[in-house]
Amino acid sequence: MPSSDKSAASTIGNAGIGRRRLLAGMGGVAGLGLASSASYCHSQQDKAAPDLGTIAKLSGILDAATFGVTMSGHTDDSPALQAAIDAAHAARKMLLIPGGVALLRKPLRLQGRSVRLLGVGMDRTILRAAAAMDVMIDVRETEDKVVSPFEMEGLWLDGAGLTDTTLAIRYRHHSVLRDVLCTSAKTGIHETDCWLSRRYNCRVERHRIGWLVERNGHSSSWEGCSFVGCDDVHLAIDTPGQSEPSSALTFRSCDVEFGKGTGVRIGKGVVAAFENCYIGENMGGVVFDNAGLTTVSGGVVFFGHLPNTALVNPVGGTIRLREVKVAGQTHASLSSFVTAAGGAGKIDIRAITPAFPIAGNPTLPGRPLTPGSAANTVAPHGRDWRDFGRGCAIERSAIGIAGVRLRCRTAENGAQFGANTPLPTERLISGKPVLAVIVYAASVPLTLQAVGATDGDPANPVFSQVLGVLPPSPGERTYLKLDERLADRPFTHLEIVGSAAANSWMTLESIAFTFRPDAANQALDLLMAE
Repeated sequence: MPSSDKSAASTIGNAGIGRRRLLAGMGGVAGLGLASSASYCHSQQDKAAPDLGTIAKLSGILDAATFGVTMSGHTDDSPALQAAIDAAHAARKMLLIPGGVALLRKPLRLQGRSVRLLGVGMDRTILRAAAAMDVMIDVRETEDKVVSPFEMEGLWLDGAGLTDTTLAIRYRHHSVLRDVLCTSAKTGIHETDCWLSRRYNCRVERHRIGWLVERNGHSSSWEGCSFVGCDDVHLAIDTPGQSEPSSALTFRSCDVEFGKGTGVRIGKGVVAAFENCYIGENMGGVVFDNAGLTTVSGGVVFFGHLPNTALVNPVGGTIRLREVKVAGQTHASLSSFVTAAGGAGKIDIRAITPAFPIAGNPTLPGRPLTPGSAANTVAPHGRDWRDFGRGCAIERSAIGIAGVRLRCRTAENGAQFGANTPLPTERLISGKPVLAVIVYAASVPLTLQAVGATDGDPANPVFSQVLGVLPPSPGERTYLKLDERLADRPFTHLEIVGSAAANSWMTLESIAFTFRPDAANQALDLLMAE
């Protein structure tokens, strides 16, 4: 038997659970004479303290041991424990499950039972599967009832690799889980159609799917919960294609970390908020796979533990990062901020603190970003830029809502083509840090540069400063430039230029160029693309 089980199976006296803690946990049960029981226990502090069975008896709750539950780790306790649960429901009393290991060869059924199960700690009261089963603890109702609570506290639910789901809940509203640990099953906790639920200090660990939430809403919340070491998804909110997505879900001070699979998967139409959480450390998969409306505020998120482990897979919807520290691990960079495949979703970033490399010439697939709070200092759309050809003939055509497509029809050796737009007329722009965000596609590499011109004619530059290089891409990409500062020169225009050959082409869509107040890259503001 593992050392933790030996500890759990040992006799639990005062050290196992404090008398005041137990009595506090019983305080929500009406009509049990708790005040007199508490006074009795207080008066006996200097005498031999009663054991748990005595406390339970004095407090008017049921002790599972009186129904033959052995917690020995050697016998099947499921029949006795089921009888204790049924009796607690019938008597409208709390059920105390002592420390030790209860082996279960059959599922425990809680359908139709309004009960409160109280163990003596998630490391001491262990319910362990001893045979293969679909669900170890089944709290799934067939009919929806608005007031249908149940509570569990201080339990370890161990699927032991034999269980599909350790705890399954449906149509149980106003239910509470506190200090519940679920381990070693295909799915740790699966809850469906549960409203106004409360989950405190719970933990799912070593599952294929840690916690699966479907069609939950009406302000359910998780506080101080952990989703750790899962192979597929640690926290999955709704499955693809569901017609009634979860909404108004809140996760406060939770952590999602150390697993092979995706951190958090948010389905289409889901509305969820993560507040002051710790998410993504040592994650083998993408941290957020998002198709809903997701807000992440405060706390820390990690990405880049392994190559190509991105922060966001923007499947759809919008994910908003607000005043979050974004910490990069070994393989993190701005280029791996979004998955290589990209997606139709958007990312809205406000005042994050980046702690990962943001230098170089990174590009992201698709158009997940546009600039943040700073206003554009140049024309924001490619169609508003002036095209030019140096030694080549250019064909110009509109593309998309605001973009332009430029194609070379004929070209001489050393020819160039591209587009430019004026910078603000005041000379104070010299020497300032800049932010460039460009949505483009091109058959050749493109150079982004600031130029100074003779007599204001951008076709005759007299000097230039290269700000970045946009790699060729047949599909739409977003280019970001965050680590450049204009030289102390009187620049007049911004230019995007490529080497011209017959049928070379580029498309320019959303273009943003701003002067950044934060030269040290201590904060970053980017908004979702339109």
